[in-house]
Amino acid sequence: MKRIFIILLFFITLTLTACSLTTNNLITGDRENRIKKIDNISIFFDSNSCYVSNHYSSIIEDIALSLSKNRNIKVILNGYADINGSSEYNIALGQRRVNSVYEIMKILGVADNQIEFVSFGKEKFHRSQDNLDNDLAKNRRVDIITLN
Repeated sequence: MKRIFIILLFFITLTLTACSLTTNNLITGDRENRIKKIDNISIFFDSNSCYVSNHYSSIIEDIALSLSKNRNIKVILNGYADINGSSEYNIALGQRRVNSVYEIMKILGVADNQIEFVSFGKEKFHRSQDNLDNDLAKNRRVDIITLN
């Protein structure tokens, strides 16, 4: 009954959210292989948004289930924003993005002591050889990085 309630709460949370998760660092294939590699996953957001899309909700669930089954694994959630807006606004936006990912993981059973988080806002803006629009989009993200 508790599991059904958690799953229902998870899907309600995802229904209320709307951004995208890229999984280019996840191993494609069966579920066992995907949950083995949860490092360096980037969740991308729309401009001025902290809502997580349900497009890849099964992958977020896989990460959370893997962490909840392996209490010794710890992750850090790093929040970022693009260069539009003040430093203060972007630090807060990065934190709201981190909180969105954190709350989903908590609902699915990840322990508080397994998750650290920090918001860099626009302070660590990554500029590539791409055009500015692509750079802006690539910096609206939360990175999930394993600590051990």
